[in-house]
Amino acid sequence: MDRCRGPAPERGERPLPGDPIRGELPRALEAAERALGPCVEVAIDGHELAASSEQELQDGNVPAKAPAPQCPAPEERAAERSQRASRRRPGTAVGMKAGAPLERRNAARCRSAGNPVDRAAVEPVGAEGDLEARDLGIDAGGRGRRGEGETDENEQADDASHDPDPFRRGRPTPPVTVSRMLWAISGGAGFLGLHLSRRLLGAGHDVRSLDVAPLDEPELERSVHELRGDIRDEARVRELVAGADVVVHAAAALPIQASRESIRSVNVTGTENVLRAARDAGVRRVVFISSTAVYGVPEKHPIEEDDPLVGVGWYGESKIDAEALCRVAAVETTIVRPKTFIGPERLGVFEILFDWIREGRRIYVLGRGNNRYQLLAVEDLVDAIVRAAESPAAGRETFNVGATEFGSVRDDLGALIAHAGSSSRLQPVPVKPAEVALRALELLHVSPLAEWHYKTAHKDSFVDVSKAQRMLGWQPRLSNEAALTETYDWYLANRGRVGGAGVTHRVPWNQQALGLLKRIS
Repeated sequence: MDRCRGPAPERGERPLPGDPIRGELPRALEAAERALGPCVEVAIDGHELAASSEQELQDGNVPAKAPAPQCPAPEERAAERSQRASRRRPGTAVGMKAGAPLERRNAARCRSAGNPVDRAAVEPVGAEGDLEARDLGIDAGGRGRRGEGETDENEQADDASHDPDPFRRGRPTPPVTVSRMLWAISGGAGFLGLHLSRRLLGAGHDVRSLDVAPLDEPELERSVHELRGDIRDEARVRELVAGADVVVHAAAALPIQASRESIRSVNVTGTENVLRAARDAGVRRVVFISSTAVYGVPEKHPIEEDDPLVGVGWYGESKIDAEALCRVAAVETTIVRPKTFIGPERLGVFEILFDWIREGRRIYVLGRGNNRYQLLAVEDLVDAIVRAAESPAAGRETFNVGATEFGSVRDDLGALIAHAGSSSRLQPVPVKPAEVALRALELLHVSPLAEWHYKTAHKDSFVDVSKAQRMLGWQPRLSNEAALTETYDWYLANRGRVGGAGVTHRVPWNQQALGLLKRIS
C-alpha cells in the first residue's frame, strides 16, 4: 500500500467538518477542543446558540424552525445584513486562544482523507500574514454558529427533499418560489463568470462581479455591476460581497502561472479574503469553485467526494488548501468540484487542439488513447452552481460534477475530428518519454502545458456525480462529444475576433515550443 495515500475511507464515512484530514482537528482547534470538552457551539450569521452537550443537539433539543419570512426589498435586505454584521462580537470563538493561526499541511507531505496529520509538516497559511481562527469565526467543531429559530441543515434537507425544483432546465425561474437576490461573483469576467451571469440575469437576479480583466461583453456590461480589482485586495473584496445573498468564488490562478507563490496568493489568500468578507457582510452562502485536480491521479474510479486528496502540482495543492479554509469558515460554504469544463468562449488549451484540427495536423495522444476522460459542459456546471446555492440541503456539502456520457479519449477526439471534416489523425506517443520532454519544456517555461495536464492526460479520470444528482436534482445535459463539437463550432465562428495570447480560459495560450511540433505534424 502506498503509505502516502493511505487507505480509502469506508463508503459513506465522512471527514470531520473541522479538517479535511479525517480524524484530526487543525492545531488551532485542539486547545478549544480540550477546553470545551463536550460543549458545542455552532454559528451562522453571527447569532449564538450553546448546547450543554453534543447529546442535547443529537436529541433534537434545538429551537423549532422559524416560519418563512416575507421576502424584503433589496434595500431592506442590505440594511438588515449591515445591522447583523454590526452586532457580531469581535474576538475569538469560544474556547479559542487569541492569535492561534489556522495551519495547513505542507505540500511536500501526502494528503489523504485517512492519514493522520504530520504536525512537523504544518506551516501557516497566508502570504502577507497568518489567517487566524477568529478571522473566520471558527468554533471548536469547525462549524458555523446557528441562529435562533433555525433548525439543523440536515433537518432542512429532509423537508426540502420533497419540494419541487425551481431550477429545472427548460423553464424560467418561478418568481413565486425564488425571490430576487444579489449574487456576487469573483472572477466574473472569466469563462465561467460570463455564463453564470447570463443565467442569473435571465432568471431576474442582480449580479455584481469582480475581476482584474474587463467583462468585454456589451450586453453584460449594461446589466452587471462590474468591479475591477484583485481578489487579494481585501477592500475590493468587501465591496464585492456587501449586501450579497450568495457569493460564487470562481476567481483562480490557473496551472500555467509562473510560480507556486503566484498561484497560492490567488487561490489560498484570495479565498481567505472572500470567506472573511462574506462572514462580515452576512452573506447567506458561499459557493466555492474548486477542481477535481484535488484528487491527483487516483487509481480508483469513479472518484467519490470523500476519496483521498492528493493534488498534482501547485494548482492542485492550492485548491486542497483553499477547500480546507472553506470547511472551517463561519459563513456557510458549499464546495463544487467540476471536471474540465468547456463551451462557447472557452479557449486556453482547447484552442490549441481546435487550431490543429482545423489545419488538419496530427493530434498527439499520450498512450493509446483508450483511457476514459470525463469533461463537462459549462451550461451544466452553471446549473449545478445555481442548485448548490439554492438547495437547503447543500449547505457545507461537497459535490463532484461532470458529464454522465463520455467515451475514451480516442473515441471523443475521433468524433470531433469527424464532425470538423478534418484530415487530422490521432498519433499515439509513448507516455514516459513524452512526460520527460514536457516536464523539461515546462521547467524552461516554453510549454503551455503544466504538470497537471500531462500527468493525467493518459489516465482514466472520471468522477461519481450521483451525490449531486440525488441531493440537488442535477442532471447534465451534454455528453463529452456534444460539448466538444459545440465548443469547436463556436471557435470556428469566432476565431477572427479572438484576442492575443494570455493565461486565462477566455484567450488562446501561447503554443510556444508546441508551435514547432505543429509545423512538422
